[in-house]
Amino acid sequence: MQEIKRLESIAKNSKETLYTPALSSSLQLLRKYGSGKEIECNQLGGASDETCFSTRKKLSTEEIIRVAGSSFIQFSDQRYDDFFMLMHPVGYALSGLSEEETRDVELTLLLLATAEKVGDQQFDRASRLLSRCEMVASERSNPLQRVVYSFAEALQERIHKATGRFIPKEMKGKPNCETPHGLSTHLAHLSLHQNVPINQVMQLTAIQAIIENVGSARKIHLIDLEIRSGVQWTALMQALADRQRRLDHLKITAVGLRGIQKIEETGKRTMLSRPACLENLMRVIKNLNPSIMIVGEVEANHNSPTFVNRFIEALFFYSAYFDCLDTCLKQNTEHRTITEATFSNGIENIVTMEGTDRIARSVKMDVWRAFFSRFRMVEVGFGDSSLYQAGLIPKQFPCGSLCTIEKNGKCLILGWKGTPLHSLSAWKFSRERLWSSLANYKF
Repeated sequence: MQEIKRLESIAKNSKETLYTPALSSSLQLLRKYGSGKEIECNQLGGASDETCFSTRKKLSTEEIIRVAGSSFIQFSDQRYDDFFMLMHPVGYALSGLSEEETRDVELTLLLLATAEKVGDQQFDRASRLLSRCEMVASERSNPLQRVVYSFAEALQERIHKATGRFIPKEMKGKPNCETPHGLSTHLAHLSLHQNVPINQVMQLTAIQAIIENVGSARKIHLIDLEIRSGVQWTALMQALADRQRRLDHLKITAVGLRGIQKIEETGKRTMLSRPACLENLMRVIKNLNPSIMIVGEVEANHNSPTFVNRFIEALFFYSAYFDCLDTCLKQNTEHRTITEATFSNGIENIVTMEGTDRIARSVKMDVWRAFFSRFRMVEVGFGDSSLYQAGLIPKQFPCGSLCTIEKNGKCLILGWKGTPLHSLSAWKFSRERLWSSLANYKF
Protein backbone atom coordinates (compact mmCIF):
# COMPACT_ATOMS: atom_id res chain seq x y z
CA MET A 1 0.00 0.00 0.00
CA GLN A 2 1.64 3.23 -1.16
CA GLU A 3 0.25 5.27 1.73
CA ILE A 4 2.01 3.13 4.35
CA LYS A 5 5.29 2.96 2.38
CA ARG A 6 5.27 6.76 2.14
CA LEU A 7 4.67 7.08 5.87
CA GLU A 8 7.48 4.64 6.63
CA SER A 9 9.78 6.78 4.47
CA ILE A 10 8.82 9.84 6.49
CA ALA A 11 9.65 7.97 9.71
CA LYS A 12 13.04 6.80 8.44
CA ASN A 13 14.04 10.30 7.29
CA SER A 14 12.97 11.99 10.50
CA LYS A 15 15.97 13.42 12.36
CA GLU A 16 14.16 13.94 15.64
CA THR A 17 14.00 11.18 18.24
CA LEU A 18 11.38 12.44 20.64
CA TYR A 19 9.60 9.10 21.09
CA THR A 20 9.57 7.22 24.32
CA PRO A 21 10.59 3.55 23.95
CA ALA A 22 6.98 2.48 24.51
CA LEU A 23 5.65 4.79 21.80
CA SER A 24 8.40 3.75 19.40
CA SER A 25 7.57 0.05 19.82
CA SER A 26 3.87 0.81 19.41
CA LEU A 27 4.49 2.61 16.12
CA GLN A 28 6.54 -0.35 14.93
CA LEU A 29 3.60 -2.58 15.82
CA LEU A 30 1.25 -0.38 13.80
CA ARG A 31 3.65 -0.49 10.86
CA LYS A 32 3.72 -4.27 11.06
CA TYR A 33 -0.06 -4.46 10.81
CA GLY A 34 -0.19 -1.74 8.16
CA SER A 35 2.23 -3.52 5.84
CA GLY A 36 0.71 -6.95 6.31
CA LYS A 37 -1.80 -6.91 3.45
CA GLU A 38 -2.50 -4.90 0.33
CA ILE A 39 -5.78 -3.02 0.18
CA GLU A 40 -7.63 -3.57 -3.08
CA CYS A 41 -6.78 -1.02 -5.81
CA ASN A 42 -3.34 -0.83 -4.16
CA GLN A 43 -3.81 2.81 -3.27
CA LEU A 44 -6.02 5.30 -1.49
CA GLY A 45 -4.91 8.39 -3.33
CA GLY A 46 -4.13 9.64 -6.80
CA ALA A 47 -5.90 10.41 -10.04
CA SER A 48 -7.80 7.14 -10.15
CA ASP A 49 -9.47 7.55 -6.74
CA GLU A 50 -13.02 7.78 -8.09
CA THR A 51 -12.50 4.73 -10.27
CA CYS A 52 -10.97 2.83 -7.39
CA PHE A 53 -13.82 3.64 -4.99
CA SER A 54 -16.49 2.71 -7.53
CA THR A 55 -14.93 -0.68 -8.32
CA ARG A 56 -13.40 -1.88 -5.05
CA LYS A 57 -15.20 -3.58 -2.21
CA LYS A 58 -15.99 -1.75 0.99
CA LEU A 59 -13.06 -1.82 3.40
CA SER A 60 -13.38 -4.33 6.22
CA THR A 61 -13.31 -3.25 9.86
CA GLU A 62 -9.72 -4.41 10.22
CA GLU A 63 -8.67 -2.59 7.04
CA ILE A 64 -10.21 0.64 8.33
CA ILE A 65 -8.08 0.31 11.46
CA ARG A 66 -4.95 -0.30 9.38
CA VAL A 67 -5.61 2.87 7.38
CA ALA A 68 -6.14 4.76 10.65
CA GLY A 69 -2.91 3.27 11.96
CA SER A 70 -0.95 4.59 8.99
CA SER A 71 -2.50 8.03 9.53
CA PHE A 72 -1.59 7.87 13.21
CA ILE A 73 2.02 7.17 12.22
CA GLN A 74 1.93 10.26 10.02
CA PHE A 75 0.68 12.46 12.85
CA SER A 76 3.32 11.03 15.20
CA ASP A 77 6.15 11.47 12.70
CA GLN A 78 5.15 15.09 12.06
CA ARG A 79 4.81 15.76 15.80
CA TYR A 80 1.17 16.81 15.71
CA ASP A 81 -0.50 16.89 19.12
CA ASP A 82 -4.00 15.84 20.09
CA PHE A 83 -5.34 19.40 19.73
CA PHE A 84 -4.32 19.35 16.04
CA MET A 85 -6.08 16.01 15.56
CA LEU A 86 -9.25 17.36 17.13
CA MET A 87 -9.25 20.51 14.98
CA HIS A 88 -8.02 19.00 11.70
CA PRO A 89 -9.75 15.74 10.79
CA VAL A 90 -7.86 13.45 8.44
CA GLY A 91 -10.53 13.20 5.76
CA TYR A 92 -8.77 15.66 3.49
CA ALA A 93 -5.72 13.36 3.40
CA LEU A 94 -7.59 10.14 2.67
CA SER A 95 -9.05 10.57 -0.77
CA GLY A 96 -10.43 7.39 -2.26
CA LEU A 97 -12.46 6.50 0.83
CA SER A 98 -16.22 6.73 1.06
CA GLU A 99 -17.76 9.22 3.46
CA GLU A 100 -18.56 6.47 5.97
CA GLU A 101 -15.05 5.00 5.71
CA THR A 102 -13.50 8.43 6.26
CA ARG A 103 -15.61 8.98 9.39
CA ASP A 104 -14.60 5.56 10.67
CA VAL A 105 -10.90 6.24 10.04
CA GLU A 106 -11.17 9.54 11.93
CA LEU A 107 -12.95 7.80 14.80
CA THR A 108 -10.28 5.10 15.01
CA LEU A 109 -7.55 7.74 14.90
CA LEU A 110 -9.10 9.41 17.94
CA LEU A 111 -9.19 6.05 19.73
CA LEU A 112 -5.49 5.37 19.00
CA ALA A 113 -4.56 8.87 20.17
CA THR A 114 -6.54 8.32 23.37
CA ALA A 115 -4.78 5.02 24.04
CA GLU A 116 -1.40 6.72 23.53
CA LYS A 117 -2.26 9.42 26.09
CA VAL A 118 -3.54 6.82 28.56
CA GLY A 119 -0.31 4.86 28.13
CA ASP A 120 1.63 8.07 28.92
CA GLN A 121 -0.69 8.69 31.91
CA GLN A 122 -1.84 11.99 30.42
CA PHE A 123 -5.37 11.36 31.59
CA ASP A 124 -6.80 14.87 31.13
CA ARG A 125 -5.73 14.96 27.49
CA ALA A 126 -6.95 11.39 27.05
CA SER A 127 -10.36 12.32 28.46
CA ARG A 128 -10.64 15.23 26.03
CA LEU A 129 -9.97 12.92 23.08
CA LEU A 130 -12.22 10.23 24.48
CA SER A 131 -15.19 12.57 24.85
CA ARG A 132 -14.98 13.30 21.13
CA CYS A 133 -14.67 9.60 20.40
CA GLU A 134 -17.71 8.70 22.51
CA MET A 135 -19.81 11.33 20.72
CA VAL A 136 -19.40 9.43 17.45
CA ALA A 137 -19.07 5.75 18.37
CA SER A 138 -22.20 3.70 18.96
CA GLU A 139 -22.80 0.16 20.17
CA ARG A 140 -25.66 -0.10 17.66
CA SER A 141 -23.96 1.09 14.48
CA ASN A 142 -21.55 -0.61 12.04
CA PRO A 143 -18.96 -3.12 13.34
CA LEU A 144 -16.16 -0.53 13.38
CA GLN A 145 -18.14 1.83 15.58
CA ARG A 146 -19.21 -1.03 17.83
CA VAL A 147 -15.66 -2.22 18.42
CA VAL A 148 -14.45 1.36 18.97
CA TYR A 149 -17.31 1.86 21.42
CA SER A 150 -16.20 -1.19 23.43
CA PHE A 151 -12.58 -0.05 23.54
CA ALA A 152 -13.59 3.52 24.40
CA GLU A 153 -15.67 2.25 27.31
CA ALA A 154 -12.69 0.21 28.53
CA LEU A 155 -10.36 3.21 28.23
CA GLN A 156 -12.82 5.27 30.25
CA GLU A 157 -12.78 2.62 32.98
CA ARG A 158 -8.97 2.64 33.01
CA ILE A 159 -8.89 6.43 33.33
CA HIS A 160 -11.40 6.31 36.18
CA LYS A 161 -9.41 3.65 38.02
CA ALA A 162 -6.16 5.59 37.60
CA THR A 163 -7.66 8.89 38.76
CA GLY A 164 -9.69 7.46 41.63
CA ARG A 165 -13.02 8.05 39.93
CA PHE A 166 -13.78 4.37 39.32
CA ILE A 167 -17.49 3.55 39.58
CA PRO A 168 -18.59 -0.12 39.64
CA LYS A 169 -21.02 -1.18 36.93
CA GLU A 170 -23.71 -1.90 39.50
CA MET A 171 -23.63 1.70 40.75
CA LYS A 172 -23.79 3.05 37.19
CA GLY A 173 -26.89 1.02 36.50
CA LYS A 174 -25.15 -1.12 33.89
CA PRO A 175 -25.82 -4.86 34.01
CA ASN A 176 -22.84 -7.08 34.65
CA CYS A 177 -23.02 -9.44 31.67
CA GLU A 178 -20.10 -11.61 32.74
CA THR A 179 -20.59 -15.15 31.55
CA PRO A 180 -19.20 -18.22 33.33
CA HIS A 181 -16.09 -19.73 31.83
CA GLY A 182 -16.32 -23.26 30.45
CA LEU A 183 -20.03 -23.95 30.14
CA SER A 184 -22.86 -21.89 28.68
CA THR A 185 -26.14 -23.16 27.32
CA HIS A 186 -27.06 -19.80 25.87
CA LEU A 187 -28.58 -19.87 22.41
CA ALA A 188 -25.98 -17.37 21.23
CA HIS A 189 -23.31 -20.08 21.47
CA LEU A 190 -25.44 -22.42 19.40
CA SER A 191 -25.90 -19.67 16.84
CA LEU A 192 -22.12 -19.22 16.64
CA HIS A 193 -21.69 -22.94 16.09
CA GLN A 194 -24.24 -22.98 13.30
CA ASN A 195 -23.30 -19.80 11.45
CA VAL A 196 -19.60 -19.01 11.94
CA PRO A 197 -17.39 -21.23 9.74
CA ILE A 198 -14.29 -20.77 11.92
CA ASN A 199 -16.04 -22.39 14.88
CA GLN A 200 -17.07 -25.45 12.91
CA VAL A 201 -13.64 -25.79 11.28
CA MET A 202 -12.06 -25.96 14.72
CA GLN A 203 -14.60 -28.33 16.20
CA LEU A 204 -15.07 -30.78 13.33
CA THR A 205 -11.36 -30.90 12.45
CA ALA A 206 -10.63 -31.69 16.09
CA ILE A 207 -13.25 -34.45 16.07
CA GLN A 208 -11.76 -35.99 12.93
CA ALA A 209 -8.31 -35.97 14.54
CA ILE A 210 -9.70 -37.67 17.64
CA ILE A 211 -11.38 -40.38 15.57
CA GLU A 212 -8.12 -41.03 13.71
CA ASN A 213 -6.22 -41.45 16.97
CA VAL A 214 -8.62 -43.56 19.04
CA GLY A 215 -8.70 -46.19 16.29
CA SER A 216 -11.07 -49.03 17.17
CA ALA A 217 -10.99 -48.49 20.92
CA ARG A 218 -14.03 -49.90 22.73
CA LYS A 219 -13.86 -47.40 25.60
CA ILE A 220 -13.17 -43.70 25.12
CA HIS A 221 -12.79 -41.02 27.76
CA LEU A 222 -12.89 -37.44 26.44
CA ILE A 223 -12.01 -34.48 28.67
CA ASP A 224 -13.16 -31.03 27.55
CA LEU A 225 -11.60 -28.05 29.32
CA GLU A 226 -14.17 -25.61 27.90
CA ILE A 227 -17.29 -27.52 26.97
CA ARG A 228 -19.74 -24.58 26.74
CA SER A 229 -23.01 -26.09 25.44
CA GLY A 230 -21.42 -29.39 24.39
CA VAL A 231 -23.16 -29.30 21.01
CA GLN A 232 -19.84 -29.96 19.25
CA TRP A 233 -19.63 -33.51 20.62
CA THR A 234 -22.85 -34.70 18.98
CA ALA A 235 -20.87 -35.07 15.74
CA LEU A 236 -18.31 -37.25 17.55
CA MET A 237 -21.06 -39.44 18.98
CA GLN A 238 -22.57 -39.89 15.53
CA ALA A 239 -19.19 -40.78 14.00
CA LEU A 240 -18.47 -43.33 16.71
CA ALA A 241 -21.95 -44.82 16.33
CA ASP A 242 -21.28 -45.34 12.61
CA ARG A 243 -18.09 -47.33 13.21
CA GLN A 244 -18.03 -51.00 12.29
CA ARG A 245 -16.68 -51.98 15.70
CA ARG A 246 -19.19 -51.30 18.43
CA LEU A 247 -18.32 -48.74 21.11
CA ASP A 248 -18.90 -50.03 24.63
CA HIS A 249 -18.47 -46.83 26.57
CA LEU A 250 -18.03 -43.11 25.88
CA LYS A 251 -17.39 -40.81 28.83
CA ILE A 252 -17.21 -37.04 28.43
CA THR A 253 -15.83 -35.06 31.36
CA ALA A 254 -16.24 -31.30 31.45
CA VAL A 255 -13.83 -29.08 33.35
CA GLY A 256 -14.89 -25.54 34.21
CA LEU A 257 -13.31 -22.67 36.13
CA ARG A 258 -16.67 -21.44 37.40
CA GLY A 259 -20.28 -22.38 37.00
CA ILE A 260 -19.87 -25.88 38.49
CA GLN A 261 -23.59 -26.09 39.18
CA LYS A 262 -24.32 -25.66 35.47
CA ILE A 263 -21.80 -28.36 34.64
CA GLU A 264 -23.47 -30.80 37.01
CA GLU A 265 -26.88 -29.93 35.62
CA THR A 266 -25.79 -31.37 32.26
CA GLY A 267 -24.58 -34.60 33.84
CA LYS A 268 -20.87 -33.78 33.64
CA ARG A 269 -18.25 -34.01 36.39
CA THR A 270 -15.17 -31.91 36.99
CA MET A 271 -11.91 -33.85 37.28
CA LEU A 272 -9.72 -31.11 38.71
CA SER A 273 -9.96 -29.49 42.11
CA ARG A 274 -7.82 -26.51 41.05
CA PRO A 275 -8.31 -26.03 37.30
CA ALA A 276 -7.01 -22.46 37.36
CA CYS A 277 -3.51 -23.71 38.16
CA LEU A 278 -1.87 -24.48 34.82
CA GLU A 279 0.94 -26.48 36.37
CA ASN A 280 -1.43 -28.80 38.23
CA LEU A 281 -3.52 -29.15 35.09
CA MET A 282 -0.52 -30.31 33.08
CA ARG A 283 0.45 -32.79 35.81
CA VAL A 284 -3.01 -34.34 35.71
CA ILE A 285 -3.09 -34.49 31.92
CA LYS A 286 0.34 -36.10 31.79
CA ASN A 287 -0.74 -38.71 34.34
CA LEU A 288 -3.74 -39.51 32.15
CA ASN A 289 -1.38 -39.92 29.16
CA PRO A 290 -4.07 -39.18 26.53
CA SER A 291 -3.91 -40.69 23.05
CA ILE A 292 -4.20 -37.18 21.62
CA MET A 293 -4.63 -33.67 22.99
CA ILE A 294 -6.28 -31.10 20.72
CA VAL A 295 -5.65 -27.46 21.60
CA GLY A 296 -7.76 -24.65 20.17
CA GLU A 297 -6.54 -21.23 21.25
CA VAL A 298 -6.79 -17.55 20.43
CA GLU A 299 -3.99 -16.64 18.00
CA ALA A 300 -3.14 -13.20 19.36
CA ASN A 301 -0.75 -11.64 21.83
CA HIS A 302 -2.88 -10.05 24.54
CA ASN A 303 -0.18 -10.48 27.17
CA SER A 304 2.25 -7.67 26.37
CA PRO A 305 3.49 -5.84 29.49
CA THR A 306 3.32 -2.59 27.51
CA PHE A 307 -0.22 -1.20 27.63
CA VAL A 308 -0.30 0.47 24.19
CA ASN A 309 1.13 -2.63 22.46
CA ARG A 310 -1.47 -4.79 24.17
CA PHE A 311 -4.17 -2.33 23.17
CA ILE A 312 -3.15 -2.36 19.50
CA GLU A 313 -2.96 -6.16 19.33
CA ALA A 314 -6.41 -6.49 20.92
CA LEU A 315 -7.89 -3.79 18.67
CA PHE A 316 -6.87 -5.58 15.46
CA PHE A 317 -7.99 -8.97 16.79
CA TYR A 318 -11.44 -7.85 17.95
CA SER A 319 -12.02 -5.67 14.90
CA ALA A 320 -11.66 -8.76 12.70
CA TYR A 321 -13.97 -10.75 15.00
CA PHE A 322 -16.64 -8.03 15.08
CA ASP A 323 -16.46 -7.92 11.28
CA CYS A 324 -16.88 -11.70 11.20
CA LEU A 325 -19.91 -11.62 13.50
CA ASP A 326 -21.49 -8.80 11.51
CA THR A 327 -21.24 -10.90 8.34
CA CYS A 328 -22.12 -14.34 9.70
CA LEU A 329 -24.86 -13.28 12.12
CA LYS A 330 -26.38 -10.57 9.95
CA GLN A 331 -29.78 -12.25 10.18
CA ASN A 332 -29.61 -12.68 13.95
CA THR A 333 -28.88 -9.33 15.56
CA GLU A 334 -29.82 -10.51 19.06
CA HIS A 335 -27.27 -13.34 19.14
CA ARG A 336 -24.62 -11.11 17.59
CA THR A 337 -25.23 -8.47 20.25
CA ILE A 338 -24.95 -11.02 23.06
CA THR A 339 -21.71 -12.39 21.65
CA GLU A 340 -20.22 -8.93 21.23
CA ALA A 341 -21.17 -8.11 24.82
CA THR A 342 -19.22 -11.19 25.92
CA PHE A 343 -16.25 -10.03 23.83
CA SER A 344 -16.55 -6.60 25.45
CA ASN A 345 -15.86 -8.23 28.81
CA GLY A 346 -12.59 -9.54 27.41
CA ILE A 347 -11.75 -6.13 25.94
CA GLU A 348 -12.42 -4.49 29.29
CA ASN A 349 -10.13 -6.91 31.11
CA ILE A 350 -7.29 -6.47 28.59
CA VAL A 351 -7.51 -2.67 28.60
CA THR A 352 -8.55 -1.87 32.16
CA MET A 353 -6.78 -4.38 34.37
CA GLU A 354 -3.15 -4.97 35.32
CA GLY A 355 -1.34 -7.53 37.45
CA THR A 356 -3.27 -10.52 38.74
CA ASP A 357 -6.59 -8.85 37.88
CA ARG A 358 -5.80 -9.14 34.17
CA ILE A 359 -6.85 -12.69 33.32
CA ALA A 360 -7.23 -12.29 29.53
CA ARG A 361 -3.65 -13.19 28.55
CA SER A 362 -3.85 -14.94 25.19
CA VAL A 363 -0.54 -15.75 23.51
CA LYS A 364 0.39 -16.96 20.04
CA MET A 365 1.28 -20.44 18.89
CA ASP A 366 5.03 -20.04 19.28
CA VAL A 367 4.57 -19.40 23.01
CA TRP A 368 2.38 -22.50 23.40
CA ARG A 369 4.99 -24.59 21.59
CA ALA A 370 7.68 -23.46 24.02
CA PHE A 371 5.39 -24.16 26.97
CA PHE A 372 4.32 -27.65 25.88
CA SER A 373 7.90 -28.63 25.06
CA ARG A 374 8.78 -28.22 28.73
CA PHE A 375 6.40 -31.06 29.47
CA ARG A 376 7.94 -33.31 26.82
CA MET A 377 4.98 -32.89 24.51
CA VAL A 378 5.36 -33.47 20.77
CA GLU A 379 3.30 -31.67 18.12
CA VAL A 380 1.90 -34.33 15.80
CA GLY A 381 -0.16 -32.33 13.34
CA PHE A 382 -3.26 -33.47 11.47
CA GLY A 383 -3.81 -36.31 9.04
CA ASP A 384 -5.01 -35.96 5.47
CA SER A 385 -8.63 -36.65 6.47
CA SER A 386 -8.57 -33.90 9.08
CA LEU A 387 -7.03 -31.40 6.66
CA TYR A 388 -9.58 -32.32 4.00
CA GLN A 389 -12.37 -31.80 6.53
CA ALA A 390 -10.95 -28.39 7.47
CA GLY A 391 -10.91 -27.26 3.84
CA LEU A 392 -14.38 -28.61 3.09
CA ILE A 393 -16.32 -26.96 5.92
CA PRO A 394 -16.07 -23.28 4.89
CA LYS A 395 -17.48 -24.12 1.46
CA GLN A 396 -20.79 -24.96 3.14
CA PHE A 397 -21.26 -21.38 4.37
CA PRO A 398 -22.30 -18.32 2.33
CA CYS A 399 -19.45 -16.39 3.95
CA GLY A 400 -17.02 -19.31 3.81
CA SER A 401 -14.70 -17.68 1.26
CA LEU A 402 -13.83 -15.05 3.88
CA CYS A 403 -12.59 -17.71 6.30
CA THR A 404 -8.84 -18.29 5.86
CA ILE A 405 -6.97 -21.47 6.80
CA GLU A 406 -3.18 -21.55 6.83
CA LYS A 407 -0.59 -24.00 8.12
CA ASN A 408 1.99 -22.90 10.67
CA GLY A 409 4.32 -25.83 11.04
CA LYS A 410 2.01 -28.68 12.03
CA CYS A 411 -0.83 -26.52 13.33
CA LEU A 412 -3.65 -24.71 11.56
CA ILE A 413 -4.18 -20.95 11.81
CA LEU A 414 -7.80 -19.95 11.25
CA GLY A 415 -8.63 -16.37 10.40
CA TRP A 416 -11.10 -13.92 8.95
CA LYS A 417 -10.14 -12.09 5.75
CA GLY A 418 -6.52 -12.99 6.46
CA THR A 419 -6.38 -11.83 10.08
CA PRO A 420 -5.43 -14.75 12.40
CA LEU A 421 -8.04 -15.47 15.07
CA HIS A 422 -7.46 -19.02 16.31
CA SER A 423 -4.88 -21.77 16.25
CA LEU A 424 -5.65 -25.49 16.23
CA SER A 425 -2.93 -27.98 17.12
CA ALA A 426 -2.57 -31.66 18.08
CA TRP A 427 -0.16 -32.98 20.71
CA LYS A 428 1.05 -36.18 22.33
CA PHE A 429 3.32 -36.80 25.28
CA SER A 430 6.76 -38.12 24.46
CA ARG A 431 7.38 -41.73 25.48
CA GLU A 432 10.32 -40.50 27.51
CA ARG A 433 8.75 -39.67 30.86
CA LEU A 434 11.08 -37.25 32.64
CA TRP A 435 9.23 -36.73 35.88
CA SER A 436 12.13 -34.92 37.51
CA SER A 437 12.04 -32.12 34.94
CA LEU A 438 8.31 -31.65 35.51
CA ALA A 439 8.73 -31.60 39.29
CA ASN A 440 11.47 -28.98 39.06
CA TYR A 441 9.75 -26.80 36.48
CA LYS A 442 8.95 -23.31 37.74
CA PHE A 443 6.44 -20.95 36.11
